[in-house]
Amino acid sequence: VAHYEAGLKRDGSIPFVKCSNMKKIVFTIVLFLVASICYGDKYAKLSALPGHYDSVDLGAASEELEIDAKIIFTNFDRSAEWPPGAYVGFYDENDRNNKFQFLIMRNKKTDNYVVAGYRVIESGKEIKVASISYFALNEKVSTTLKYSNGKVRICISGHDPVEITTKLQKVVPYISASSGEAEFEVALNKQRNADSGANELTPL
Repeated sequence: VAHYEAGLKRDGSIPFVKCSNMKKIVFTIVLFLVASICYGDKYAKLSALPGHYDSVDLGAASEELEIDAKIIFTNFDRSAEWPPGAYVGFYDENDRNNKFQFLIMRNKKTDNYVVAGYRVIESGKEIKVASISYFALNEKVSTTLKYSNGKVRICISGHDPVEITTKLQKVVPYISASSGEAEFEVALNKQRNADSGANELTPL
């Protein structure tokens, strides 16, 4: 499975999709290990080397839930090939290759801003990606994600809500970082039809 990132453009034009072949991924994994995870009830600091992900589940699978999240980058990897990204979203409880992600990303190491947007992934393939806004590098990005019956509603202060229809059903909420370091403040405000399990950050 190839690792890929969605580049979101500041001007709102069609984003690009960046791919890397399996040989490069295997070579990177042999040379490097994913960096450490620090986590608590509503706070997590995730860090990952170029081309890697650091990911944490937020709670049990549910058919309806709401996440309040605040995200800020604390370190950007200087690799020109792998843009740093921070993600909050949901994946299908039976297949992690089906997911929805709200993300912030620095496309180029010379950019003095990050772009916020979303993407929908089905069977490991990116089928939809779009940008919503951009923020300063050291700015904390706040968003609320509401999930119900396959629909995701994104709310960012100062912007009209965005609603996306997916094929997801029962989902697991999670956060992730790639090619850099990011801090997350998260809260699950609503969780119905959930399996028994603690509503706290647990490592994969």
